[in-house]
Amino acid sequence: MSNAIPAKLLKLRFVAEVPRNEFIDLPQRIEPEQTQSRLWFLRQLRNANRPPVGHKTVVSMRKTFNAAVWLRFLQTPQAPVSLWLKYRDASGEYAVMVDEMQLESDAAMLSGCVTIQTRGALSYLQAHISGLRASDVFSVEELYVQRQSPDLNNETQSHSA
Repeated sequence: MSNAIPAKLLKLRFVAEVPRNEFIDLPQRIEPEQTQSRLWFLRQLRNANRPPVGHKTVVSMRKTFNAAVWLRFLQTPQAPVSLWLKYRDASGEYAVMVDEMQLESDAAMLSGCVTIQTRGALSYLQAHISGLRASDVFSVEELYVQRQSPDLNNETQSHSA
């Protein structure tokens, strides 16, 4: 699992916003034929043990993402360049490093897999680059960020052990 760093401590350059469907759990559609699911839903609506209004329960969650970015530079940067995923949850704004490399040419691919521990729901998830000077010019050829399914994550861990 990667360590999250408070985002205000880093000098990051924005690349792109990650679509919300990659990091938010969407509710499953209940089919009319699924009587048990419909009854469960109705019981939840009638539940008398609801927390008081205004009471918020903060849940801690682990989410794993695969990320890759293909970059092209006008001139090769002198310092190592890194790809970060920046996010906001209930406890604040953080960033997790995905990959870092010293470039030897004007093009590079940074990629990796990171697991983030969140408190509450994610407000946003963004891709950022660091290690560049203000004068460094770059373009993003392609960006890929996808959430790994929990089943795939468990399967990957069992194969690597």
